[in-house]
Amino acid sequence: MNPRHAAALLSAIALTLAVSTPARAQTSESVSAETRSFLRFVEDASIVPAFWLEGQGRYLTNRSPFGDSEAEDSNVLYLGPVVAFNVAEDFEFGARVGYANRDRDEGGSQSGLTDADLWGKVSIVSDPVSISVGILLTMPTGDERKFLGTGETDVEFFSGIRKDLKRVTLSGHAGLRINQDPDFEDVDVEGKNSWLLGGGLIISATQNLGLLLEWAYESERLEGADKDSRIMGGFHYRIGENFRFRAAAGFGISDGAPDTELQAGAVLVF
Repeated sequence: MNPRHAAALLSAIALTLAVSTPARAQTSESVSAETRSFLRFVEDASIVPAFWLEGQGRYLTNRSPFGDSEAEDSNVLYLGPVVAFNVAEDFEFGARVGYANRDRDEGGSQSGLTDADLWGKVSIVSDPVSISVGILLTMPTGDERKFLGTGETDVEFFSGIRKDLKRVTLSGHAGLRINQDPDFEDVDVEGKNSWLLGGGLIISATQNLGLLLEWAYESERLEGADKDSRIMGGFHYRIGENFRFRAAAGFGISDGAPDTELQAGAVLVF
């Protein structure tokens, strides 16, 4: 971790502690249950209470995981919806897809739809910890010629866990992803099955504010690529009965992860 990343992480931790410390004196309902992971929204053990509609934006500065190829370093701006809904209390189904603009460091930009994710999961344990299991399908809606998709359908099996410790919640996830050989133009690579692992810390700072610090890891999806390990810190703010605002910032700690990542979302829940 370079000094810039270390300073950013220490600043995020200091801000978390500064905001949460005076809030301990308040007696309020925890918002941790609805504070979902930024890096692993799907794999989070939490089940949405009813209906979740989020307009989400993401900005990533990327290093190429392929070395010398057309998939060079680039910056990506992503905009799109995240939809999730609850069925019979213990089941969650959801989908997300976006429109991305990829600005290549060597010049030129490419835009289009990304691959779409569809998932379903079920809560199997609620006490003394919450555990859910599920499956995610990544559908080939993105253009593989622009490196906005792979041209193949990939499958992921995952499990999430949460433990509520009053004002603090601990979370974790693990999974296995079956990755097909992508159809990238002029780039001959083979898919590899990848393992997912990660964890997070959620603090109920006030009645309406939840703070989150998380880490996510995934082994190589492609032959010759690098693993993806990244850290992110953010907040979830409740505005009235039906509106939420979420934002986070993070950085990669391995060559296969983005250098930096910013996320923001406006959420309607009902």
